[in-house]
Order: sequence, then structure tokens, then C-alpha cells
Amino acid sequence: MKRKYTAFFIILLAAMTSCASEKPTVRPESDVPESRLDDFITYDGPYMTAAPEGYFAVNGSAMTGYFLYYITPDFKKSTIVCNELECAHNDTDVQNHMEYLECNAYLTDAGANLDYYNGYLYIMMEDYTTSAGSKDILYRVSTDGTDKTVWYEPKQFVRGFCIYGDLACVAEEQLTAEGVKHSITTFPVEEPEKAKTIYETSEYPNRTLNRMKCYGGNCYFYLYDPEQTLEGQQSVYLFVNLQTGEGRQLYEPASVWIEQQDYGTLYEFKEYTSYRPETWNSTYYRSLSGSQEMQKLTEADFLSVGEGDTLSGVDDRYIYFTSIHYGGNALPAQEQKLRVYDYEGELTAEIPSGAFGEMYHVLPGTDRYLFVQKVNRDGSYAYYYVDKEDFVGETAEAHEIPFDKKG
Repeated sequence: MKRKYTAFFIILLAAMTSCASEKPTVRPESDVPESRLDDFITYDGPYMTAAPEGYFAVNGSAMTGYFLYYITPDFKKSTIVCNELECAHNDTDVQNHMEYLECNAYLTDAGANLDYYNGYLYIMMEDYTTSAGSKDILYRVSTDGTDKTVWYEPKQFVRGFCIYGDLACVAEEQLTAEGVKHSITTFPVEEPEKAKTIYETSEYPNRTLNRMKCYGGNCYFYLYDPEQTLEGQQSVYLFVNLQTGEGRQLYEPASVWIEQQDYGTLYEFKEYTSYRPETWNSTYYRSLSGSQEMQKLTEADFLSVGEGDTLSGVDDRYIYFTSIHYGGNALPAQEQKLRVYDYEGELTAEIPSGAFGEMYHVLPGTDRYLFVQKVNRDGSYAYYYVDKEDFVGETAEAHEIPFDKKG
């Protein structure tokens, strides 16, 4: 199965990191419009997105199946996006998930990417019904759940996609006799028939994409090697210019976490002697937009640097760090925090995060709200929102979004 190991490596992604042998090259400037806050891929996809009428998210479990939900603007209520009263999603005794296939809100894959554009939701799902076996399909779904049509059919697997301005950017993967071939395909959102592959490589046959972001006219993506060891790291960060199709490595094969925004580029490297979190030692750097020079950050720049926090996200106003919440050095739950800084390095909020557990993702959200997604033990998700108006130098609370149970 194409994504079964992804969740296991979510925590390892930021963990198994050492310093690169050369300084990375900062992205070139571009005339392509900047991305919206929700044009952001974390691991195998964003599961929540904003729309004019409210918010939409993926939720469910392996037992109940996964569905597309609508969330009201006040975050008080969520409902499955299907207007059929006699639909199977209302049944409580479904034994075979194939019965859900006629439901426009049903998702065959828990890791379905989700994005919004001009009145429609765009979703990636795994299709088990093809004669060739499992294959990914990108669908367009109306926000009222009345229409669901195939938007784009890739050659085999989709590892990530986002809508960047009016351009769709799709990271595809094909299995070949030699290993894995990676490619980036682009097309106007409303003209998928104009799809063209702008970048393709077979240089990394044993790696899988589990992080992707479009910013500054480029598509940045991280190819993770699940077989990498302490002695031989093979993961690599690449970028492709969306105008020219030029692609290259940002680093020699190694693991690194980077974040780009108008603030510049932030990097977190980890040196380690084992996979045990208590042996990790982070170092942090920043390069200004348009500059090749990397400046090492200290506690004077961000309190989190001295605390050994993990860089977890950047939006157009704030930078987010997560305190240690798993492994031998994990803080007690009552001390775990998601720390928020402005671009000047001022600590603008501390969000208690002990209730989130080990597996959670910080999502940039919107101008008004920050979103956090937690992965529950049964594979379902819990979503939280934080009002950015509470980022005034004090504790800010995360509020869980309620989800109606299927049926």
C-alpha cells in the first residue's frame, strides 16, 4: 500500500537529521503570485481547508470509513458533505466500505489531500476499483456535496498536490523495474486537459515524497528514504521552478526541516547518535529572502532555540515551534507548549499542547485562525483552532472542533 508507512515516519522526519555538507541555495525570486496560507502540504497532505462558506476537513476511522465534513464558520458544528437522505453514510450497520462508494462525501483514503478553489473542493483519493489495482484519482467535489467528478487522473500515485494561485501542482510517483520515478505535473485548475510534466527524475528510486510546498514560484518537496540509517542518510530536499521546470537539490542527501515565508528561510538541522529523541541536538539557521548567507540562530533570536523545540510551521505573520512531546526527553504533558513568535522574535503566545499527544501537525490555517490536527489511536483525527487575536504575549487556548459521528 502506498502510504502505510507514512504515519510511522511522520515523527522520524524531523528527527533523523544531520547537518548538510554545503549551504543550501535560497529560492530564486519569481513573478508567480504568492500562495495562500492554505497552499501548504504537510507530510502526505492537508486534511483541512478554508472556503467562503466555512471550513472543510477529512475525518472518520478505519472502522467507520473516512468522509468529507463541512465545519461552520463559528466551529460549533460539523456535518458530512452529502445531501442524500438515503445515502449509506447514514447507515450504522455497514460491513463493507464498498457500500459507501456512491456517497459523494466518502473518501477511500485517510490521507486524502484537500484544497479549495473557486467554489469547489479538490481531493485526492485512492481508487481500488480499477482493473489495474490501486490507483490515485483527483476529484472535484461541490461544497454542497451534490457533485463529484474526476478532475485529474495521474499515471499511478499522487504523493501531494496543491493549488497555487490558479495553477494545480501535482507530485506523482510511478513504480518502475528500477525503482520509483518522481515527477511534478502542472496545469490550470480549470483546464486539467492541459496537464504537462515539468520535472521528472529517476535519481531517487528508493524514496517517497512526504512533504511539499509551493512558494515563491517554486515547488519544494522532500524525498524521504525509509531505509536510511545513521551511517547512510539518503533523504533529500529538492525544488522545481514552476515556470522553467528547472529542478535541483537544495542539499546533499540528508534530512532537514525548512520553512519559507517573507521572513526568509528557516532551517532546523539535527545531529544525533541514535534514533532515540534524547540523543538529538538541534541547530537552527536563517537566510534572508534573496540571500545566500545562513545565519545561525540562538536563544536571543527565539526562546525555543534554547529549549530545543522543533520548528513546526511559518505563515505570513508568525513562526511556530513545538516543545518536546515524545521520546525520553518529552516534557510532562502539563508543560508541553506550542510557542508562537512574530517575525521580530517576540514570543506572542504559548498554547498548551499536552492534550494533542505525540502525533500532531501544525497547519498555517488562515489570517484569523491557526489549526492543529491530532491523529488518534484509531486513525481518526481531532482538529483544534486557535484565534490569532489571542496572540498578545500570553497563554492562548486551543479549542477542539466537534465532529458528528457518521450515521
